[in-house]
Amino acid sequence: MSAFKGVAIKTLSSVEINHWQSNQHEFHGVSALKSIFGYSRQYFNGEFYYVESGGRILKDFGELTWYDAREYSPDRTEYRFYYSENVAVNNAKVGDTLVVALCENNVVKIIIVEQGTKFIDVLKASMGLSSIADKYQVVNNLSLLSDLANALK
Repeated sequence: MSAFKGVAIKTLSSVEINHWQSNQHEFHGVSALKSIFGYSRQYFNGEFYYVESGGRILKDFGELTWYDAREYSPDRTEYRFYYSENVAVNNAKVGDTLVVALCENNVVKIIIVEQGTKFIDVLKASMGLSSIADKYQVVNNLSLLSDLANALK
């Protein structure tokens, strides 16, 4: 079973996955991700999953870089999580749910669940999240995600 050091969840925005609007290939990193990954540049191997509402799961691998896009600015920070192109993110749409999970082995699981998938509604309810907006929410009870980790092996 995978154990997590930290998990954050949010709804995907257009600028994060719409390649017609942005070529950045980056998830925005706010305080929830800072609490998981810290404040220094880091590189990770990533497992990427796209969970379709019909139950099909697309899996791919890639690289991730956690960094401050304004690291040379003395008075501003702008943390981002760069991802390499992969089949899971290429299927993502605005409104899908993004789960970012740092595993104990320092692999990051990027799990994107298609909007309208019953599974994600059950997951949100089990975590006490009535709704998820553009802003990340840290998931404190990591044991609730053990079934998800096992399902995605």
